[in-house]
Amino acid sequence: MKRILFIITKSDIGGAQNLLLHIVDYLKKHENHFYDVHVVVGGQGYLTEQLQALNISFSILPRLSNSFNIFNDILCIYQLKNIIKTVKPSLVHLHSTKAGWLGRITSALVGVSCVLTVHGWCFTNGVGVLKSFFGILVETFLKFFPCHVVTICKSDFELGRRFKLIDRNNYTLIYNGIKIKDNVHIKMHDNASLVRLVMVARFSNQKDHITLLKAIKIIKELKFSLDLYGDGETLDFCKRNTLDLEINHKVNFMGAVNDIQGILPLYDVFILSTKYEGLPLSILEAMNANLPIIATNTDGIPEQIENNVNGLLVQKSSEFELAEALALLISSPEIRYRFASSNHLILESKFSIDKMLAKYIDVYNKLI
Repeated sequence: MKRILFIITKSDIGGAQNLLLHIVDYLKKHENHFYDVHVVVGGQGYLTEQLQALNISFSILPRLSNSFNIFNDILCIYQLKNIIKTVKPSLVHLHSTKAGWLGRITSALVGVSCVLTVHGWCFTNGVGVLKSFFGILVETFLKFFPCHVVTICKSDFELGRRFKLIDRNNYTLIYNGIKIKDNVHIKMHDNASLVRLVMVARFSNQKDHITLLKAIKIIKELKFSLDLYGDGETLDFCKRNTLDLEINHKVNFMGAVNDIQGILPLYDVFILSTKYEGLPLSILEAMNANLPIIATNTDGIPEQIENNVNGLLVQKSSEFELAEALALLISSPEIRYRFASSNHLILESKFSIDKMLAKYIDVYNKLI
């Protein structure tokens, strides 16, 4: 039987990890018709727990990490080479930046075809100057290693083309997909009701919780509450800012959550304030829950949110524009209802999980 080896850096909860899980779960259930699978991941966590539950074989490779260390990375390539020789895949599918770098080199050394799914380039707008410069240098070097590139949004394709990293003849656009729910209730409250806002995102330098907290201060007299789900390195800093801004009576820190679909029906408006993204799965989850959305106008997000159709797009780092958007949706149940009603059609047209999986199978079949 033909086999696909998947390689990903981190085991945390995230869009790349959930995409990988969707694909390997589908292939596992249809292995008599498609492919056997094995996964290599840089550490234990959410992803490895889910792989165990799905009875999918995997290897943990601690040297596969986001940090750059030339000695460690050379050893990692050597270990990946041994895994590929043992697993004997017909194809290697790479996810995340570091796995993409080391995996392309290793696949070329062993002589196995590979696919790279770009979950946002490491030099996208919002990433630091030095990190972006280094990322462009590495990607420019690696473009000479044969690999079929998949981008999850048009903006990533355009950015890759700008730096001449993508060949149109060796490229596929595949939007992330989601299993679309039918007959999801759309909330309709009157103006007197408390409006519940929610943001689900890791507390990291990539996400822009601080701009959101500043916007909350501007509108704190309105009738609403904000729940923030997630954990990470900037959590304590955000908690201190909530106290400094005197909005702790409006903001609740809820901790990490695995079942985002389980909590979203409790809320009225979904928010994603961020500095850069690929195509965030959290927005697809919010659309699937029929929530109106306010999000930063960056990278792949405008391909999910049509401004004034199913949500509002605001400029990056603008607490005043974000506050204005929040105030509008808090004060207008009619607009919230209109935005929520548009989600299903957009999901069906671009973000169906069945369409996504069919496109990946088509890519695999062409390369094997």
